[in-house]
Amino acid sequence: MGSYGLSKKEAEEAVKVAVVPGFANYQAAPVMKQLAQEHKMNIVEDVDPMVQLQQGESELAFISYAGRLPDDFEVLSVGTDDLVAYIPARNPLSKQKELTLTDLKAEKFLTLNHQNPFAVFVQQVCAAAGFDLHSVFEGEKGKTLVNMVALGMGVTLLMERSIGKNLDSKVVKVPIVPQVTQNLAFVRRKNVEHTPRQEKLWQALKESFEK
Repeated sequence: MGSYGLSKKEAEEAVKVAVVPGFANYQAAPVMKQLAQEHKMNIVEDVDPMVQLQQGESELAFISYAGRLPDDFEVLSVGTDDLVAYIPARNPLSKQKELTLTDLKAEKFLTLNHQNPFAVFVQQVCAAAGFDLHSVFEGEKGKTLVNMVALGMGVTLLMERSIGKNLDSKVVKVPIVPQVTQNLAFVRRKNVEHTPRQEKLWQALKESFEK
């Protein structure tokens, strides 16, 4: 993503935005790209944008989350995302219109690195469904996991919007029921001073998404 060809000085002044991996696949991405024409931004993908925000490394974050956020964050909601299973086409489960998590319990799972907050989320969701998922591979990126599903190496659970729509023909996306949903949002810290530049960008985002 980067800073869209800014000079060093401009990059230093740019609003630092931490975003979830695969950000380009989200509906918010084209809006950000448009806003980047007039607002200088430095966009960085991070497995845990919230940590970037809490540590002051970023001034704004785009996150996918379940549950509640701490009160000292201002939240601009931009929709929701659902957990889906990516299954090898030759696996009989790929013929199902929908799957419960329990349907997957005997499968070999491809997961993100176990310290990744999303991997922890998936483990918790499976544990709540009554099983420990058996991970045979841990990867850095969702895209890598989907490529490995295409090779028939296992199944993976990912949020639908984190992966682009053009799937390999050897991969089938199947919805999970009951739905497991995360919220998508831009967030910033409340109790810090925001520069005029950050404030302008936040207002522009609000106008774009609160239509």
